[in-house]
Amino acid sequence: MENSIKLKEIFNKNETALLIIDAQVDFCSAEGMLAKKLGVDVSRIEKCIPVLNSFIEYCRSEGIAIIWIRQELLKEKMYDNQKNRLLDENGQVWYDQPGSAGSQWHGTMTRPIDSETVITKNSYCSFKDTDLHLRLQAAGIRSLLLTGFTTGVCVETTARSGYLNGYNVAIVSDCTEAHTEEEYVSALTAIRTFFGWTPSSGEIRDLWK
Repeated sequence: MENSIKLKEIFNKNETALLIIDAQVDFCSAEGMLAKKLGVDVSRIEKCIPVLNSFIEYCRSEGIAIIWIRQELLKEKMYDNQKNRLLDENGQVWYDQPGSAGSQWHGTMTRPIDSETVITKNSYCSFKDTDLHLRLQAAGIRSLLLTGFTTGVCVETTARSGYLNGYNVAIVSDCTEAHTEEEYVSALTAIRTFFGWTPSSGEIRDLWK
């Protein structure tokens, strides 16, 4: 990881938050709608979850601010372009509906604890139409460690938006995954080249020793 001394300053514990994005059944499980309806392979994601769980526990032990992001799709909150992409032939939201089995945390995921913030979004971006930015500002957060699923959709979208909102951003490379290697590599390459960093969880632990 480049210039670890500089990164230790940028991602210092007092000004860094861990974001866990969309670790939900519909995105991550063979029982979810993306697997059932689109036939996507979720095996890469399910193998990643234990690594993410371990990193969450580590960040808790280090006193890092932790924010959970979950997506729930409501038709009445969608923009027209979202409706064109995300509604079925009957004009209904076909996945990730509030209260559905698919919107719940994946069965093997660590769960949020009472002191951790949970934010619900209605799009790929964790900043869009949420109070995430206000919460981060209020907590004095300058840097974001992004984890969760999937790398090239909600994680990358949030990373780009975080950068444009003035945050230092890093996608923790072994705590995120995608349905395909191509999506995973492409997203990390774009972030590493233009927006931030892509350290592993082990490299973050080394920074904080």
